[in-house]
Amino acid sequence: MKNLFNRSPFFIRLLNWEYWPFYVVHAPVFAYYLWLSLKARSLFYYSASNPSIKTGGMFGESKWEIFELMPESILPKTVIARENYSVAEIESTLVKKGMDYPLIAKPDRGERGWKVNK
Repeated sequence: MKNLFNRSPFFIRLLNWEYWPFYVVHAPVFAYYLWLSLKARSLFYYSASNPSIKTGGMFGESKWEIFELMPESILPKTVIARENYSVAEIESTLVKKGMDYPLIAKPDRGERGWKVNK
């Protein structure tokens, strides 16, 4: 029975919130956010906790802009690759930075797979 829960795609998706639809995960958070906004009399009350990050890091922030605020000693190796870059340009930049495969590619803005393209 335990193997059924561990290996079945249905139960994996059901028991791990990362696979749930956006609205299911965020509905209770949104309700709580509205309550706190009413109490604070501001829709962006939370931005005071991260004043250097646009919208306080709630949504739409640039990962690169956040990296620019951090000390270089704690940054992960990072390369910005624009859509119009060729594979050769990207690979030469990776070599210059001392990076090799396997790599993780993420959009500058996005979360939970939003705006990820193959």
